[in-house]
Amino acid sequence: MNTNDEKIRFDPPQVVIGGPENLVRTVENVYTVTETLKGLNQTTTHTVTIERESNLVSYTPITLSASIVVEPLRQATFEDIVVTVKSGKLRSNERLIPETINITFTGTEEQIEALKREKIQVFVDYVDVRTQGRQIRPIVIHPPNVNVVSLNPEYFTIQED
Repeated sequence: MNTNDEKIRFDPPQVVIGGPENLVRTVENVYTVTETLKGLNQTTTHTVTIERESNLVSYTPITLSASIVVEPLRQATFEDIVVTVKSGKLRSNERLIPETINITFTGTEEQIEALKREKIQVFVDYVDVRTQGRQIRPIVIHPPNVNVVSLNPEYFTIQED
């Protein structure tokens, strides 16, 4: 069987299709019953069943063993990323404390290696000073294929001199 994802391998790798010749000739792909597997954190083997499009067409075998390769996650920390203020401007007697942040991300090795400092933006919303009080949680914009694990610090303040 062929899969679009090299991280899934089937055993056996092929199935035999039987039935009326006019129906067998029209089969271009063989599909498995759709399943959602959640929480995989290591390479896993799972039994899948062939989805039958017609009772007149048979598949041998009807079940396959699918090996699903799960890549281990890596972490990367970017330090001293400058935090900007949006939705307003600091007055001349105000300043953001602290002015930088350290962020730890997680993703596959390939995703972490592709993550660049230039693709990370961090800001606080000046309007939040009025709605959240003195402690403002930063907003982090980053590529969608990685996740934020930790922020240090988690909150910022606007200090008047």
